[in-house]
Amino acid sequence: RRGFVQAGAQNILMTLWPIEDERNAQFIIEFYAAALKSGEAPLALAKAQRQWLVKLRGEKGLAEACKIAGPFLLSFQGRNW
Repeated sequence: RRGFVQAGAQNILMTLWPIEDERNAQFIIEFYAAALKSGEAPLALAKAQRQWLVKLRGEKGLAEACKIAGPFLLSFQGRNW
């Protein structure tokens, strides 16, 4: 995070641990669609995570759902979006 901020990044979406590329891509697409629609990145992230948790909880159980949808964090240094 620090390196991105020093390089000039104002907002950073990151994960706490590695996740599968295909699932990550699907999640990011849903996040960006919601963020562009609402203009509020934090709310879009919460919405995308909530949807994924509900969907994956039924398919894979709560622990796996949290492992896949839970590691995303949004860090702000500048404007909201």
